Amino acid sequence: MAGCARAVRVLVACIGLAGAAGCTSVHCYRSAPQDVHLRIAGAEREPARWIVVVRASDQAGAQPDADGRVTLSIALSGCRVYRLGLLVRHTDPRRAAVVHVQRDGIDMRVLSLADSEALPLDEEGCHLLDPDA
Repeated sequence: MAGCARAVRVLVACIGLAGAAGCTSVHCYRSAPQDVHLRIAGAEREPARWIVVVRASDQAGAQPDADGRVTLSIALSGCRVYRLGLLVRHTDPRRAAVVHVQRDGIDMRVLSLADSEALPLDEEGCHLLDPDA
């Protein structure tokens, strides 16, 4: 048992030294833009009060049209960290909160791409969002 514990300590020390010696690599990537179609409940009454902002994007905020619809183009980025060729960390860009639905400048809902895709669809293929839910 003591030999096993010693072997684990040596392995942990070697992995730590390998990371310090430069045997760690980071691979970052960016996805192709993906269009997301949202229909915001209540926005059709006063669309000027609403704006949808995509964080980590160079596009300006989008205002819903008279029907409460807005189309966003979202490109996500993430990173994978490898140590000694083993994946030790992965950020899932589909789970990052990037879509901010604001009314009068206040975040009403914050969504990830995965959250927006889980919303119900209307008959025209827009994801229905109730910001008060």
